[in-house]
Amino acid sequence: MLIGIDVGGTFTDGVVVSKAGQVQAVAKYPTNHANLLESLTGCLDKLLCSFNPDQVERVAISTTLLTNAVLEDRLDQVGLVIEAGPGLCPSDQMFGVKPYFIAGAIDFRGREIQPLDLTEARHVARQCREAGCEGVAVATKFAQRNNSHELALEKCLQKHFPAEAIGLSHRLYGKLNFPRRANTTYLTVASRRLFQTFLQGVEKAVRDRGITAPIVVLKADGGTTPVATAAFRPVETIYSGPAASVLGVLALNPPQATLGIIDIGGTTTDLGLILDGNPLLSAKGAEIGRFKTVVRSFSVSSVAVGGDTAVGINAGQLFLSSKREGPAYCLGGPTPTPTDALRFLGLSEFGDGERAAQAMQLLAQATGSVAKAVAEKVVSLVVERICHAFAGIVKAWENEPAYRVWEVLHPHRVKRFTLTGVGGAATGLIPLVAKQLNTDWQIPEYSKVANALGAALAQPTFSATLRADTTQKQYTLAETGQQLGWPYGRGTLEQAKELAWQRFRQVAEEFGMSPECGEVTREEVFNVVNGWSTEGKIIEVAVERKAGVLNHVKEGETGE
Repeated sequence: MLIGIDVGGTFTDGVVVSKAGQVQAVAKYPTNHANLLESLTGCLDKLLCSFNPDQVERVAISTTLLTNAVLEDRLDQVGLVIEAGPGLCPSDQMFGVKPYFIAGAIDFRGREIQPLDLTEARHVARQCREAGCEGVAVATKFAQRNNSHELALEKCLQKHFPAEAIGLSHRLYGKLNFPRRANTTYLTVASRRLFQTFLQGVEKAVRDRGITAPIVVLKADGGTTPVATAAFRPVETIYSGPAASVLGVLALNPPQATLGIIDIGGTTTDLGLILDGNPLLSAKGAEIGRFKTVVRSFSVSSVAVGGDTAVGINAGQLFLSSKREGPAYCLGGPTPTPTDALRFLGLSEFGDGERAAQAMQLLAQATGSVAKAVAEKVVSLVVERICHAFAGIVKAWENEPAYRVWEVLHPHRVKRFTLTGVGGAATGLIPLVAKQLNTDWQIPEYSKVANALGAALAQPTFSATLRADTTQKQYTLAETGQQLGWPYGRGTLEQAKELAWQRFRQVAEEFGMSPECGEVTREEVFNVVNGWSTEGKIIEVAVERKAGVLNHVKEGETGE
C-alpha cells in the first residue's frame, strides 16, 4: 500500500492507495501551522487505524513548509557571494537578497579570463562571519563549466564556516541563467537547516509507528525524491502542494485529457494545466516571492484566495483580504469568509448553517445591504479573482516555447481546458468559474483529497544532463557538478548519448527503477570553428524520467 500525505494550509489530507489505484482509506486533520509535524503525524495515525504498518510500501509527503518559510521570511541568515564577470551589469535587483560581489571571471567555454582575487575573497569571508551569517551561498558565472573559482572560494570560507553551511552553485544546479542559479543556491543554503529538522522529525515519527518503507518528498516538477536528497536540495520542494494537485487530477482522469486544475484550499487557490495528458512545465523555473529560481517546476500559480480568506469592509464596500485570519465563521472562526457565503447560499454543506447566516448578517449590517446580496457579492469576488488568475496562467503558457511546438505538431487541434475542481470549496465555486470562462467543468470523486492522492501515486523524476566540449577535452554532468575528462577525441553525438545513458542508468538503479525508464529529451551538436576548420564539438544531451502517476484512479474503485 502507498500512503500520501499533503500538508495544506487548512487541513492535512491523507490517503492509502494501492499501486493499482484502488483507494483504501482517506483522512483529514486540521493543519497546525506552528507545528506541521504534529499535523502530519495526526493524519498518519488516522490512516493507520485500519492498516498494519508492514503493508505500507512507501510514504510520500507534499508540504508547504518551504514555500511558507520563504514568503514569511523565516530562512536562516545566509550570505550570497557573487562573481559576475563581464557581460552582466550586476545589481541587487537581480537577486533576492543583497549580495557580496567579488572580482574574477570564467567565460562561456569554461576558460579563466580573470583570476579570482583571493585577497578580496578572504575579506568577503570575514565580512560574512562578522555580519552574523549562518552560512554562505557561492555562485560564479559559468561555474558549471569550470568550478575552480567556486572551489577556491570554498577554501576561503571554510576558515569561518562549517562545510555543511557552504553551498556551491555548480554542485547543486547546472543550468544556465546565472541570477536564477544564484538565487536557487541561496535558497538551498538558507532553508537547509529548517527542512532537515522537519524531515528528521518525519522520519522518526514514521519509524516510531513501525513503518520501515521508504519515505519520499514531492518536488515542484511532480516527481518524488528520497528524504536525503530533499534535505540536500530543499528548494526543489517549492510548489510541492500545487504539484500534488496536478498529479492528483491526472490520476483521477483518463490519459490524454486536457484539463485546467483549480485547487481551492482554505488559504490559497492553486492553478495548473494538463495538455493531452501531460502536466505542463515552466520553461525557466519556479518563482516565489522575490526569488526567481532554476528549480524545475510544473507551470503552476497560486492566488491568495481560498475558503478561509477573510472578508473585510472598506468605505462601505466588501473586499477580500490577502490573508487568512483563522477558520471560517461557520467553523468557529473570528471573521466572515467565502466558506460562510457558500454555506449560506446552499452551495456547500460545510460548516454550521446558523453561524454562516450570522456571518452574512454581520456583513449586511455593516454595508446597509441584505444577507443574500452580501453572500452573492462575496462569491462573485472570489470567482472574479480565480478567473483572472486562470486566464493569466493560460496566457503565460501560450507564450512558452513548448506551447509553440505543440501548436506546430497539432495544427488542427482545438485547445480547450476542462476545468477540474479539487479542494473543499470546489463544489460551490467551480460551476460559477466555468460559466464565466465559458468552458466545461468537473469535480471528480476524491476531489477533496486529490493532493494526497497525487503525492501517493507520484513517480520519481530524475535526469542525466551532459555537456561535452571536445576541444576543451571535458564534459560536465549538470545534476552533480562533476567535470570529467572527455575520452573520445572529437567525439560524436552517439558517444555523448551513451555517456549520458550510463549516468542515467546509475541513478535509476539508486531509485530502484528500470534502467531504461528514461527518454532522450534534448540532443544538440555545435561545431567549434577556428579559422576555416572545425577543431571540435560542443554536444549537449539530456536523458529524463518525466513526471507521471503510477496508475489512474477509476471512479467507484474504493476499499471503503
